[in-house]
Amino acid sequence: FRITDFVLGMSVAKLKLENADFVPSRKWAVGTDLFFIALSCCLLLLPSNGVWEFLMIPVLSLPLCVLLYLLTTCPNSLTVRALNSPILQELGRWSLPFYLLQFPVFFALEEVFVALTKA
Repeated sequence: FRITDFVLGMSVAKLKLENADFVPSRKWAVGTDLFFIALSCCLLLLPSNGVWEFLMIPVLSLPLCVLLYLLTTCPNSLTVRALNSPILQELGRWSLPFYLLQFPVFFALEEVFVALTKA
């Protein structure tokens, strides 16, 4: 699945570079906002089970590529302006380190609990 994601990402980047002179209308901006809302609602309403989580990456690759293209093409959409807000950018700066920190902490605690149960 990873090669498909790579090809889709490169295609979006190439499409963006080829259409660098494109000036989006207000309809494109509204379409970007509606697409973002629809995709977000779909993700929030889907059940959380093993089958869907396994299929999530290949199923979401194309819609996320479309969203990425729209977000880079329509800087005047409300979604882009909201994502560019200083508050969300600061949250992003803090969330990635915490996300990356959870794995070593989880594995270390797992080792501690396994050692305690064996003792």
